Amino acid sequence: KPIQEEMSDEFSDTNQFSRFMAAQTLGLLSNKQNYSSVKSKSVAVVGCGGIGILVAEMLTRHGFKIINLYDRDKVNMSHLGRMFFRPEHLGWNKAHVAKHFLTDINPDVIFRPCVLDIGNKYEEFTQSLRQGSVDETSSIDVVFSCVDNPEARIVVNEACQQLNIPYFSVAVDDLSMKASICFVNPGKTGCVQCLHKKIYGDGPKKDSNAMHVAFPSTDTVLAGLLVNESLKYLFAENENEETTDTKYLGNCQVQNFFINLEDFEITPFSNSTDKQCANDLCKKRREAYEAQQAAFAQERKDAAKQA
Repeated sequence: KPIQEEMSDEFSDTNQFSRFMAAQTLGLLSNKQNYSSVKSKSVAVVGCGGIGILVAEMLTRHGFKIINLYDRDKVNMSHLGRMFFRPEHLGWNKAHVAKHFLTDINPDVIFRPCVLDIGNKYEEFTQSLRQGSVDETSSIDVVFSCVDNPEARIVVNEACQQLNIPYFSVAVDDLSMKASICFVNPGKTGCVQCLHKKIYGDGPKKDSNAMHVAFPSTDTVLAGLLVNESLKYLFAENENEETTDTKYLGNCQVQNFFINLEDFEITPFSNSTDKQCANDLCKKRREAYEAQQAAFAQERKDAAKQA
């Protein structure tokens, strides 16, 4: 199909984005919440596994301009039962397969597959995020952390704290029965290391070598929630709405291996900063943000006195 530079609000079967733009036309989004702004947004999906690949597909269909795809692994037989990979993809890098597949869905999107170990090539990872915008002069707008181990999750956390990039993170336990979805806005909310104890206490710490359960049905539910929450953030009308503590954090737990509506729970957690957080950047950004907010409050008081 031809490249579509602008999103039309025409409600028509010939308009790829008409069902999304209808939210604007019908008043579900205000004038400030312009849906077509996604065409100028750049996002990064770190981890193209069961959840990450679904998140990337949803973002592609929503029409984001640039999607960076990070994964160091190659497709193997275990992936064929729970992801969109096909037998001919065996041995391919997952990020490159994702680009190949997703370009067919929406050729308007610019995909940047990045094959690297984000821990061992941290500088390369942060540099790609720092220059992730459409014109490569500013950073990625939002990061989606869909990695499957705590070590990689901390690497993503460190990079986003360093570059001051908001991000969403998802984590699933070995039995695919408990998961967390959280939003981190450096300085304004707690980071993943702040939140881990609130959600899991002293565990779980996923063992990448251990046998674990992975259902595509669970992955689909979590990917949908993750993208849904990201759209709430991107279309937030004001600063207060953007930083509400409990808005973007949920703990999803099922009592059986398959999700039943009667035992599916989403429990909100406060994602405030933990003063004992092990991440120094998190604490420094929080202190700077609190100082900034105090200065703003003082300015408002002084202005009110003069009035």
